[in-house]
This record gives sequence, C-alpha cells and structure tokens, in this order.
Amino acid sequence: MAGNFKNRRLGAGRDFDWSSAQMFIAGEDIAENDIIIATGVNGAFATMVRGDVTNAAKCRGLMWVAKHAVPSGSRGLALPWRRITFATNGSSIGAPVWMTTAGDYTLAGPSTGLVHRRVGTVITAAVDGRIILHPYAFQPSEANQAGPAGASVVVYEKSLTAIDTEAIVVNPAMKVIDVWLVKTDNVGANPSTCVVSNGANPIESFDLNGVVVGAVMRMATIDAGELAFASGDTLNFETTGANSECTVWVSARPA
Repeated sequence: MAGNFKNRRLGAGRDFDWSSAQMFIAGEDIAENDIIIATGVNGAFATMVRGDVTNAAKCRGLMWVAKHAVPSGSRGLALPWRRITFATNGSSIGAPVWMTTAGDYTLAGPSTGLVHRRVGTVITAAVDGRIILHPYAFQPSEANQAGPAGASVVVYEKSLTAIDTEAIVVNPAMKVIDVWLVKTDNVGANPSTCVVSNGANPIESFDLNGVVVGAVMRMATIDAGELAFASGDTLNFETTGANSECTVWVSARPA
C-alpha cells in the first residue's frame, strides 16, 4: 500500500489550501467544509467520513476539511486548512473553534462526547466573520480527564482602582480553579472589599481592610455552584470602599 494518499497531479504548496490536498473516497455523504477523518483505505486512497466527538472511530485521528460536497462512494479532495465565512459575532479574534458531530463545529466550547477537539481559530469577529479551519494542528483531549480539556489553563487578569467594576466575557466555556489578588497602592480602608463573581453570583469576596500593599490573598472558600461559566457568561470584578485598589487573577480551564 502506498504510504501517501496524495495524488501526484496535485502540486506541493503552502499559499493555497487546495495545493496540499489529499484525494479520498467518501465513506458517507460529506458536505463542503465538513471536518473529515480517514477510517480506512480504498485502493490507493483513504476512505474518509465526517468527524464526530461521540464516535471513537471518528474523533481521534488526523483530520482534514472537505473541499466540496462528496456523495458516498465518490472521490473528493481533503484540505489541510481552509478559511471560511462563519458567524463569529460575540466571539473574539483567536478564539477556538470546536468540533461537534457529523463534521460540524461551533464556537460555544467543547461539545459533550468522548473527546474535546479543537479544529480551528476565529480570525475575524463579525456577523459574517471568518474562521480558519486547521484541524491537523490540534490533538484531541479526553473529555473525562481531570486536567485542562482540549487547551491550556487560562489566567484572566484585571487591575482595579478603588470603587471600580470590570468584566470579562468568557469564551469558550470555562471552569474556575483558583482566584488570587495582590493589594496595590494603599493599605485597605475599613470597610473595603474585592468581589469576583459569575454574573451576579459571587465566587469569592476578599476583605481588604488593613491589607498592606504587596500582600497576596488567595480564595479560602468557594461556591462550587458558581465555578462553571458557559460561553458568553461574564466574569465580574468589583472593588468597594476607599483604598480598595488591587490586581486580581482568575485561573480557569475549558469546561
């Protein structure tokens, strides 16, 4: 069996998505821009089907993007990457794109399944935005693992003045694993606080009364019910009282 499924008439290249395409045989009906994966061999070509995070045979191998719609049993071209128009309003440049089922993908965070599989990146945030699908660049992460799910731990940082409010829109879905702060500028007055919240629901409240500049405070207790943030939820920071200046860090992993 040939070690490379690439058709010799397709020249090498990096500037166009089609110039590094692989010819394949569709193992099922495939739509244009579906995420696809090889599950077997048919003659000199790979047999490819739509990726699916709920199917063990369709979620853990090397993945591609379908250049055109391909009926089952027909030949098609698999691309290593592709830029496409996608509704990215409410997202941000650099945000991950996650595979779901039936070759599809979403910006709403990892879907329930056997793995969390990133397949692309937001490159323009707009109603008619743009994403680049490049699934070959990412490896799946087992959905039931205790560590980060499909991506590295994220640390959010906010510097607050006295009597201040700040917010971060979370994307994708995250689970908070730690919160800490450093007191800045002045010794905390009585009373003065810093509250970190999931929307309107506090995660941790720090009492800054008498806390000296440079002191580090870490959450002592936490409401487990407020740890999980859905994509689009707001991570809020609020300082109250005189001399409540501080810098806060929130550590979180993809949910």
